[in-house]
Amino acid sequence: MPGPPPVTSGEWMPLVRIQTGCRSCNTHTLALVQRPVRPRCAMSASVQALVTLLDDPDATVQTAVRKELSTYGPDELAALRQHIQTLEPERQEALSEQLQPLHFEMVERAWHAVLRSSTPSLERGALLLSWYRYPDADLQDAQAQLDTMAASFQKAHPNLTGRDAALHLADYMANELHFAGNHDDYEDPDNSFLTRVLKRRTGIPISLSVVYLLLGRRLNLPVYGVNLPHHFVVKYQDEHSEVFMDPFNGGQPLSRGDCVRFLLKASVQPHAQHFAAAPSKSILLRMARNLLVWADRTGNTEMHRELAALMAPYDPSVEPDA
Repeated sequence: MPGPPPVTSGEWMPLVRIQTGCRSCNTHTLALVQRPVRPRCAMSASVQALVTLLDDPDATVQTAVRKELSTYGPDELAALRQHIQTLEPERQEALSEQLQPLHFEMVERAWHAVLRSSTPSLERGALLLSWYRYPDADLQDAQAQLDTMAASFQKAHPNLTGRDAALHLADYMANELHFAGNHDDYEDPDNSFLTRVLKRRTGIPISLSVVYLLLGRRLNLPVYGVNLPHHFVVKYQDEHSEVFMDPFNGGQPLSRGDCVRFLLKASVQPHAQHFAAAPSKSILLRMARNLLVWADRTGNTEMHRELAALMAPYDPSVEPDA
């Protein structure tokens, strides 16, 4: 029996642009927003100059600084944050606060570009949610981790295909990669951020399912998210068979009957749409809603306002905060 197709790289990598701005450096940047990027060697000098002006009390200077910051991309913003970390703690806090609105504007533009696409990227959207919460998150490293995990699985199981590969991948995540549901601290918001889930190897049902889906897509498996009420699972489906899996509970395989019994136990009348493949857009909005609920529960008004702005254009039940 032939082995599976070669592992394909993550969805983000084609968006990594290399621009040579000088002979001594190449600048790599994730194209979260489409704009030219300054060469890193020139950027270092401009970043240092800008930092000296960030807390200048002169209104004219501040207007010029804000105008300059509005042209920054992710690479430059990261360099600016890194430089700020070298300053005394008081200035670090003050300057970081000034950068937050700019960072959110960039996240917001990129998020809407993903969700308004005719084919929204689950990987890009999930990484954007991480970048929203963790501006210094290394998104390329997160993709590299997923690439490595998928390649390791393929190397360990070169002859597995189809349903068998999908089932073994769920088991591999749980028992070889040691991903597990965070039963002890389910409400921790880090359970929803892909970069944190990859680092800590724990999460909630939807985030662990996203990891599974991103690995499965690298292995060219027909796997899909399933938006069950009160839970989230994944399924393998081809023209011959269907099997559900629960990454939150050790990759446990489930039949459709198992899922029906779960819904009935939760006092939910099963419908066909409960078992359908969830579009990437709906998965991303469910991830964002989990964070919105956490922000509301904990009284984090700023996070609630920002997440509502991300969700409102696509979910009529969410109203933008005033």
